[in-house]
Amino acid sequence: MSVLKNFSAATSLGQSGSTLVELMISIVTSGIVMVGIYVIVSGSHTYLIKGRKKIKLQQDFSLIDQVLATKIRKGIHGKQKIYNSYSDYIGGQPAQSSGSCLKLYFPSGDSTILYKDNSDFKIMNTDSTFTNLVPGVVDSLIFTEKTRSVETKLSLSQDTWSLEETFVAAFRHLSLGNRRCELVIQSSQVPASLTDFPVLLTAATLPSEMFDADGSYPALDGGGDIKFSSDEAGATRLSCEIVTFTTDNNPANGTAEIWVKVPSVSGSLNTSIWVWYDNSGESQPDSNAAFGSESVWDSNYVGVWHLNETVVDEQTTGTHTDATSNNNDGSQNGNDDIAGKIDNAQDFTPIDDIRLGTWSVSGTAITMQAWANFDDLNQDDPRLISKATGTGYEEEHVFMLSLSGSGDQFLRMRIKTGTSDTEGTTTLVASSGGLTAGTWHLVAGTYDGSTMRLYKDGGTEVGSTSKTGSLRVNGWEIWAGNNPNNTSSTSWASMDGKLDELRISSVARSANWLTTEYNNQDSPSTFVIEGTPETP
Repeated sequence: MSVLKNFSAATSLGQSGSTLVELMISIVTSGIVMVGIYVIVSGSHTYLIKGRKKIKLQQDFSLIDQVLATKIRKGIHGKQKIYNSYSDYIGGQPAQSSGSCLKLYFPSGDSTILYKDNSDFKIMNTDSTFTNLVPGVVDSLIFTEKTRSVETKLSLSQDTWSLEETFVAAFRHLSLGNRRCELVIQSSQVPASLTDFPVLLTAATLPSEMFDADGSYPALDGGGDIKFSSDEAGATRLSCEIVTFTTDNNPANGTAEIWVKVPSVSGSLNTSIWVWYDNSGESQPDSNAAFGSESVWDSNYVGVWHLNETVVDEQTTGTHTDATSNNNDGSQNGNDDIAGKIDNAQDFTPIDDIRLGTWSVSGTAITMQAWANFDDLNQDDPRLISKATGTGYEEEHVFMLSLSGSGDQFLRMRIKTGTSDTEGTTTLVASSGGLTAGTWHLVAGTYDGSTMRLYKDGGTEVGSTSKTGSLRVNGWEIWAGNNPNNTSSTSWASMDGKLDELRISSVARSANWLTTEYNNQDSPSTFVIEGTPETP
C-alpha cells in the first residue's frame, strides 16, 4: 500500500505577475487531506482567507491560490514516535515528548517519517526516498505529543510583497472519526465523584444520525467505527465495549448497548465525553488490545455477564460471555433469552441455571449484583447466584445472593470466610425493602472485610451485619439462577424470573457507586444528555 499516493507542486509566473503555488499530498488510509488557504482579489485589495479570517496583504496581485495540505484528516491509527531530530532517529535515540522528527504508523502496517531539514519539510516515500514537500516555504516544524499537533511557520515572498502566517495543522492522533458529538454526564445523577466508571450508552443517549443507515452520517452497522474520547480534539481515547449496535433506514429502529470506561465522573460538575463515528472501513480493536472491550472493566471485576446472548430454550449449547479479561464464561442450562432491562436478558424457570465455573474470589471483599425481575414472590429461596455444594445448607455456601423472608420478597446473602469448608459462613437477610414481582430491581450484596450489606435499587441499604476474615477459596461450583447441584427440585432454590447484567467484583462497591449505576442503567437518557453532532 502506497503511503504517499499523490504529490505535485507547480509554480508559474506570467507577464501579468500572477503566481500559483499548489501542493497536494494524499496519504491513503491515514488520510491527509487539503486544508485551503486562499488569496483572492477584491477590488484593489487582496485578502488571505483562512477559515473565516481575512488578512489584508501589502500589495495587489492578479491571483495567488495557495493550497497547503498539512491537516491530517484521519490521523495516525494507533501510535506515533517523536524524536528530537532526524539524526536522533537514525542514531537509535529514544523517542521524546516533542521534537522535529515524527514517525507515523498507519493501519496498514506501513509507516513514514516526517522531519524538518533546514528550511524544508520532508516525508519518506514507500521506497525510503524522501520528497521535499514545501521547498523553501516551511520555516519551522515542531511535533508535540501533548497537543497532537504539527506546528509550522509559513513564509512566502515574491518581489515587493511578503506573507508570514503561523498556523497549526492539528491532527487527531487515533483516527477517531469524521463526525463527533458531545455527551454530557449529569452531575445530578452522580452522588460522589468516581474513577474508572463504566457508563452505559443506548440509542436514547446517542445522536439519531448514527443509526440512520441511508443518512449522511451513519455509524457502521455493528459499531466498528464508534470511538470515544475525553476531549473534544480526540487526543485522549477511551475504552469502549460495543455489545450491540444496529442501524436502520428508519433511525428510530436503531439499537445500542455500549459501555464506556470514563476515567473520572464528577459529582459536582457535569462530565463531558465525545463519541466519534462515520468512518468507513474501521473496526473495533481486539478485546484484549489497547482500548479493547476488556479494558472497560477494571481489575476489580471478576466477571461481567451482559446475558444478551440468543440461545435456544431448554438447551445446553449456549455460551454466556464474560466481558472481562478473566474469561469466566458461563454455560447455558435450559435458560432462554428474553427482553431485558438493558438489552436482552435470560429467563429462568425451575430448574434452569447458568454454570459459571469453579473459580474463587480471594481477599476480604466481594460484590454480587444483578438486575433481577421475579415472576412471582412465592418461590422457595430462589438463587440469583451461588457458590455452593451439597444440599444448600448455610455452611455449604461460600457466597450467595438470593431471596428469603416473608413471601420470599426480601434479599438474602451468605459469605464464608476462613480456611474450612464446614464453618465460617454468615447469613444476612434484609430487614426492609421488599421486592415487587414483575419489576426490575438492581440488587447487590457486598462484603468489605468488616461488614456485609444488602442493597436494593442502587445504594439503598436494606440490611447489614458484622463479619470479618478472608473469603474461603475452594473448588465449589458457581451457578446463576439456581443452587449448584440442584438438578431435580423445581420448588427449592430455582429462580422463576429474569436476570440481566450480572456482575461479581473483588471489592465492596460503595453505595455511591451502586446509586450511580442504578441512575445510569435505569434511565440512560436522564444520566447522559447528547449535544449537537458536528464535523470536526
